[in-house]
Amino acid sequence: MLPLATRLAVSLLLLAPGSEALAAMPTGHLLVTVELAGQARNDFPNGVEWAGLMADRSMSLDLKLSMPQATTTPGLELGGITPENAALPAGIATIASAMEACGENDACRMKAMMSIGKQLQADPNALGAMEGDKTRYETWTADRTGVCASGNISVADAGDGMAIAPPDPARSYHFERTGGIELSAGTQDPDYVEALCTAVLAVDKKLGLASLRLPAGGITVPVRLTGQAFTNEKRVEFLEGTQRIEIIDQPIAADAQTWGGEAELMRIGSVSHNSGQVVVPVDARITWKFVRD
Repeated sequence: MLPLATRLAVSLLLLAPGSEALAAMPTGHLLVTVELAGQARNDFPNGVEWAGLMADRSMSLDLKLSMPQATTTPGLELGGITPENAALPAGIATIASAMEACGENDACRMKAMMSIGKQLQADPNALGAMEGDKTRYETWTADRTGVCASGNISVADAGDGMAIAPPDPARSYHFERTGGIELSAGTQDPDYVEALCTAVLAVDKKLGLASLRLPAGGITVPVRLTGQAFTNEKRVEFLEGTQRIEIIDQPIAADAQTWGGEAELMRIGSVSHNSGQVVVPVDARITWKFVRD
């Protein structure tokens, strides 16, 4: 990404921002399912007691997205190109090079800007292309003008173990931790909106690739405990240790009206019980489909 001073200089010379708003903002729906699974066991030092947990969770969402502006850079990594390392148009690269050569010397920057400005006045094409390809990349983000997320989230965990409660001998135990929440258009909790409405879909139409950033952190689910759990939690985080899930370089047919794919991610985060007595690394299976309105 260009330094701030360079970006300001480029904007002043071009008298236009690097991206432009679209006259009619396109919208669409990202339908995504995230399935989490994993299990783990913790053996205690006394060689008798142990605690195990099996996690089984799912999240199915309908996320409303929009594309508010055309852009010349990817919104996420695509084909090894990131928002930070995307190539600049030739003319912009020339201006950036001139600005950066001046370092922190404001007088040098002003002189360079005046020189470049004269060149552009004499010939707008003197430095080469001033705009990148605005048809290659698309970046879709959560549309918060209405309901941006609906769907359901579920938890179906099960625990087992062996415990000693003196003077009683060791005894086995079992519990289940289950629950869920329905997110409908009419019952949007602000906390869920803030956590879920962070999705990003980035597309490279030239390479035929899509990358996604999906919500993960800060999503709590009401649960009910049955059996001997030794705890009394009322809510759990859907996924711990991860704020977001990213899927990079999913192949798509660029000109299609609908895109989709799937991915399996290993040890994407964790699920725990009893203040970390058992921590379960979980794998994720993700399926997605994007449909333009």
